Amino acid sequence: MKSLHWTVGLETIDLDQLKERYYEPGLLSKLMGYNPEPVRDVKGFNNIKMFPEIDVQPLSEDNTKLTINLKNRGGGIGKVVVLINGKEITGDARKPSFNPNAENLTIDNIEIKNHPYIKPGKENVITVKAFNSEGNLSSRGVDLIYEAPGVSEEQSAELWAIVIGISDYEGDKIDLKYASKDAEDFSNALRIGSGRLF
Repeated sequence: MKSLHWTVGLETIDLDQLKERYYEPGLLSKLMGYNPEPVRDVKGFNNIKMFPEIDVQPLSEDNTKLTINLKNRGGGIGKVVVLINGKEITGDARKPSFNPNAENLTIDNIEIKNHPYIKPGKENVITVKAFNSEGNLSSRGVDLIYEAPGVSEEQSAELWAIVIGISDYEGDKIDLKYASKDAEDFSNALRIGSGRLF
């Protein structure tokens, strides 16, 4: 599926960008009649309303507010999603009163500096995705690298495991011979294998 894509002029659209439009949870069971829920009506992909063009201004130590410039390419300006290190921080960065058919939009109200998803002393990836006004086609996303000030806090990894094996059940009919021993052996294997890593 990663090799399939749609083209609009010279621009390619990945299938992931069409998820809002076509993804249908439980589609097979609905088509086979096992799920009584109806399959939603989906329009064909003929008249394509493109997502806006995105320009994200670089951040610096003095300027830690994210500035996003969007240009309408005929499909309107829909929701604008912002992620830090792959985690969504806002589902829509637009102001509620915004006109989705406007030619341009500037968003400059997202403070990055003290956000809990920012890792101090490391490179952080800030991703901005924009949808068309219908909300059924998204951009691939524009990535911005932000080197956060501060000292990286390295945490040592730990492994905790509870390993249980029950050999002696109530009565004599379902007792097991090796369950307890297997649990002890598995515990020892984890201790030996993880000792070099944790």
